[in-house]
Amino acid sequence: MRQLKNIIILLLICIMNFQFAEASSYINNRKNLTYTITKGNEAIGEIHIIKSTNNDVTEYFFESNARVNLLLFNIKFYDKMSVKFNKNILQEAKLYRTTNNKVEVNNLITWNGRFYSCFDKNGHNGFINNPILLTTACLYFYEPVNVNSIFSEKFQRMIPIKNAGNNRYVMYLPNGNKTTYAYLNGICYSVEAETDWANLKFTYKSNS
Repeated sequence: MRQLKNIIILLLICIMNFQFAEASSYINNRKNLTYTITKGNEAIGEIHIIKSTNNDVTEYFFESNARVNLLLFNIKFYDKMSVKFNKNILQEAKLYRTTNNKVEVNNLITWNGRFYSCFDKNGHNGFINNPILLTTACLYFYEPVNVNSIFSEKFQRMIPIKNAGNNRYVMYLPNGNKTTYAYLNGICYSVEAETDWANLKFTYKSNS
């Protein structure tokens, strides 16, 4: 009798451990992507992106370092971005960008349940009334099929995005530049970004 009782207890423990493992797998759903940044044929840095899901909350963390060696001096770029969704609605997005340790961008947008408040490095930068469902951070994990616009953490506004065919999508930015995203099996494998100082390419390197 005691032996049967012990067997039942062991079975219950195994079932509980299995259920806990399943729950942990769901709660701690986490993906990591790494991209190489190139200017021409030269690798100048890397981008590391993390997507994590905990029940209804999905968060993205983006960090990049790049260095360009010019004839007389070097330029060092650093980006850090964090984006948080709850039930697929953007709750908060932060973007921090420096060039040679000088702050170029320090943006924040927050949702209070009725509207967003936007802030940049100079202070308050306006309001947005409609809930935001996608931002540029999502584009590394989500192919924007049938999507017409995406929220830009940098420009703090909705930006048009157009299907260019062959799983490629182009965003036309307010400053006249454009960014092109290319996809394979739902994951962004290449980004071509026009900037004010150079044309850059982000090439998918690895994931985990």
